[in-house]
Amino acid sequence: MRYIYISAFVFLCSLNFLNAQIPNAGFEDWTSGEPNNWLTNNADPYITVTQSNSSHSGLSALKGAAINYIPPFLPVMGPVAFCEGADGYGFPIEGRFNSLKGFYKFNQQGGDQIVVTVVVSLDTVGIGAGSIVLNAAASYAEFGVPITYIDPATPNRCYVAIQMTNPIGGIIATLGSEIYIDDLQLSMDFVSDVKDEFQISKFELSQNYPNPFNPSTRIQYQVSSNSQVSLKVYDVLGNEVATLVNEEKPTGVYEVNFDASQLSSGIYFYKLNAANYSETKKMILMR
Repeated sequence: MRYIYISAFVFLCSLNFLNAQIPNAGFEDWTSGEPNNWLTNNADPYITVTQSNSSHSGLSALKGAAINYIPPFLPVMGPVAFCEGADGYGFPIEGRFNSLKGFYKFNQQGGDQIVVTVVVSLDTVGIGAGSIVLNAAASYAEFGVPITYIDPATPNRCYVAIQMTNPIGGIIATLGSEIYIDDLQLSMDFVSDVKDEFQISKFELSQNYPNPFNPSTRIQYQVSSNSQVSLKVYDVLGNEVATLVNEEKPTGVYEVNFDASQLSSGIYFYKLNAANYSETKKMILMR
């Protein structure tokens, strides 16, 4: 019986060792506003990554937010975080793991998505990798990134990247998008049946950007099934002033540009109709 107890203790310790191989995986340790063992795109005064007490477990989690940036560079930039070891990018590991797992929640705006990437290597040669796209989650949800190997060797280094992005060209992120990441771990679990997060599951109309605008702005929307789509602009009296889309669209995320150079300053409304979905949002033209 004593042997069984000792064996169980050793087994549990080995599991803890495996799970602990990602440095600062629970984002409990921070120095000067930066998560220890992680490299971010923070550059004062442009801070996209901060410590948050809204955690899945423990005392803190990583929070990433889209922020305004100075033209002529990107108008909005999203958070980027790379896990690095003491000797640079990547960190040492022992084991041929099958997945990267963790917990996240995401206040998603404008079709933004979170891309989580993991690469494993033997010294400097990559032998396995995986990536997943995360969409909105109002409360903490578990995710899993399957690692696909191209070599039978056992890796000794790992690299993890977390980045907010937008599938529509020209927009890196949307102001208001926020991501929380916590409790990462390398796992022996297979997660090849992870739900494809690229799948668009709902119709959605996003807030135009920029807003207020002069004289043009971008409007993004998504379609979850082949549908006749209508996107029109109205003035405050309900008069139609522009038809931006009026055609059948397949499933996807779309963006249109609205040029209001011929209109006067004021409040306008844009309305999306697709299948049984209808939504209206307000925008402001300021000259």
